[in-house]
Amino acid sequence: HLYAPGVEDYYSVEWKVDEAPAYKTHEITFPKSKILYLKAIQEKVPVYEGKLRLIRDVTFGKLAGKELTVAGSLRYQACSSTLCYPPETVALRWNFPVEGLDSERAPADIRRK
Repeated sequence: HLYAPGVEDYYSVEWKVDEAPAYKTHEITFPKSKILYLKAIQEKVPVYEGKLRLIRDVTFGKLAGKELTVAGSLRYQACSSTLCYPPETVALRWNFPVEGLDSERAPADIRRK
C-alpha cells in the first residue's frame, strides 16, 4: 500500500510540479482512500492499494518555442503487510510540443454557411 494524504507519522503520496510562468498547475484529484488497520501498532491509516491514478490539470499561457517542459516529482512510501520501504522521490518530466495558432481562414467554398 501507499499512504494517502491525511496520514500522520508516515510519508503520504505527494506530487509536486515546478512553477513556471508558462503554465499554472491546479489541485490534485486524489481517489478515495481505504482505511487500513495496522494491527502491530493498533493504528488506522488512510492508504491506497493496487493501482493509483492521480489527476492534475495544467493551464498553459501564451507559449513560445517548439516545446514546453513541465517537471516535478512524486514522493511516496510503499509498504507490504510486513515491511515498509524507505520513502522514495521520483523525478517526473513531461514534454509538450508547441505549435503556432493556425490563423489562415478556410477557403470560401468549404466554409460553414
